[in-house]
Amino acid sequence: MIRFLEVAQKELDEAVVFHEEQVSGLGKAFLAEVLAALRLVRRYPAAWHRLSANTRRCRLRRFPCGLIYHEDGSDILIVAVAHLHRHPEYWRDRLPSLAQAPAKETEVGAKNGERQVVSEDGFTFMEFVVVIFLIAILAGYAVLRWPTLDRPQPAALQLAAHLRLTQSLAISRGGNWRLVVVSPGSYQIRDPDNLVYAAYALPASSWGSTSAAEIRFDATGAPVVGAGNYVVEKSGESMTVQVVDKTGTAVVLP
Repeated sequence: MIRFLEVAQKELDEAVVFHEEQVSGLGKAFLAEVLAALRLVRRYPAAWHRLSANTRRCRLRRFPCGLIYHEDGSDILIVAVAHLHRHPEYWRDRLPSLAQAPAKETEVGAKNGERQVVSEDGFTFMEFVVVIFLIAILAGYAVLRWPTLDRPQPAALQLAAHLRLTQSLAISRGGNWRLVVVSPGSYQIRDPDNLVYAAYALPASSWGSTSAAEIRFDATGAPVVGAGNYVVEKSGESMTVQVVDKTGTAVVLP
């Protein structure tokens, strides 16, 4: 069962009103996205980013917000509907078990007659230097391996993200939503009335499939049409985006 803290419910209500005041219909879209996220949290409670032993964050797809929730057995407690540009831990005092305890000091030895004290919750200076050094090495490696627009990986990741968006729209709004191939370099997301919800260009020389040129999801998120492999090609290289049968999960294959 999913429950909201009163303050979290207030945050949700205020966010819906705020978005609706900005653009007519945007508040409804925000609420639909929250409801879709709640369904995913209920189905896959352990799938989202862990913040503490029993607390996780599920980020919304189209809005800079996330659902902070606490697992208590089979129950899920929504602690906050958090704007991700706020202080990241402003909600922690809402649950006593999540409150940050002050760091404890422990005497670990003496040198030249002086105590050496370190924090049990922190790093020694040498450990901090080592961590920074390792981060610098990893960052340099990541930059060297970062995909460029001359390779198929960015296009494959984009396609997978928009397949997940189409599936999310089908779950949250109902009906059969489709991702339709318009040309080798473009595609559209269409609603159950075949109206265009969004159109995208694909940064790839071509892409095709082993099944259909249309991927259609029903209200449960299952692929009614189009489960299979979609090959994205760029500069002579290729990657495959797989739409898994029955679940509709979009996976980028190496």
